[in-house]
Amino acid sequence: MITFRTDASMSLGYGHVMRCLALADAFKKLGKKSVFIFSPNGDALYKEVVRKGHEYRILTSSPLHPLGESEQADAYATLSNLSTSTKLVVVDHYQLGMDWEEVIISSDISLLAIDDIFRSHCSQFLLDQNVIKSENFYVDNISKDCVYFFGPRYALLSESFQHLRHRVKTRSKLEKIIIFFGGTDPDNETEKALLGVLAANKNFKIDVVIGGNNPHRSRLLKLCSSTHSTLHIQTPHMARLMLDADLAIGAGGSASWERCCMGLPALISTQADNQVPIAATLHELGAVINLGMVDNLTATDYRTAVERLDPNLINNMSIAAMSITDGNGASYVASSIISTLEKMK
Repeated sequence: MITFRTDASMSLGYGHVMRCLALADAFKKLGKKSVFIFSPNGDALYKEVVRKGHEYRILTSSPLHPLGESEQADAYATLSNLSTSTKLVVVDHYQLGMDWEEVIISSDISLLAIDDIFRSHCSQFLLDQNVIKSENFYVDNISKDCVYFFGPRYALLSESFQHLRHRVKTRSKLEKIIIFFGGTDPDNETEKALLGVLAANKNFKIDVVIGGNNPHRSRLLKLCSSTHSTLHIQTPHMARLMLDADLAIGAGGSASWERCCMGLPALISTQADNQVPIAATLHELGAVINLGMVDNLTATDYRTAVERLDPNLINNMSIAAMSITDGNGASYVASSIISTLEKMK
């Protein structure tokens, strides 16, 4: 049994749960069952967990420390919910760090930490799919015996991206655009980008993707209905939409690796500090054009960026993106961890 401790909310976003689901699916292919443990104060995408064939439990006590409890309390509550057959705990959570990890590893259960904000860890396994040029940070911040997975080669993407990877072709035209700023997008960057694209060209085919709990859902539905844009809400077909698009506009988070897998050129803006190095590196590699922090952008900035694109630039960005990840990261990580655990028996 594999147990995942993660959460989703407007503040945390949905990316942590989604990448854990991708890894759980990979473990499932290897015959391992997974259960997700969530705190009671989030929006944990329960339906998506069940749809994927996994189980979930909700902590009935010891919510996260912002609500008055400690990381250790959360860790002990997590341990009390583990099955006796649990061989591995996976944690993907910005609010759970070393104090939480120390409790888990003291119970003699193996631990995989998934992180991307450069923190110290005491886990036996560590995955940071966003590391491209900063591996040296971890030299003195993990145990010498830690098995680590660094870089987008190990990006945790859903099976749908793996299945469509062989159909990816480089782009050179610009007719269809997909806009996606994550599952929550509390500041409605989606609308800003959409208005910019519409101002650039009224004839673009536009797919707008949002999460089911996007607070601007009604407003975006009205805007898309009044234009030639198609609004997709909590779609299970993201890989297909990206495959069919010529350009993406979105944030510099985990969706970056999905776009790269699909060879999709992108205009990206950053919504959080941890997205800044990703955006800068992908820009340097030629896979995206980094527009900077969303707070500094207007619809006109998006319009200008779209208007400056030409077929040669789009083609070069597509080729660069394709080379960054093949979409099989979850399989690589799951098989390596299972192999390591079996050797430890």
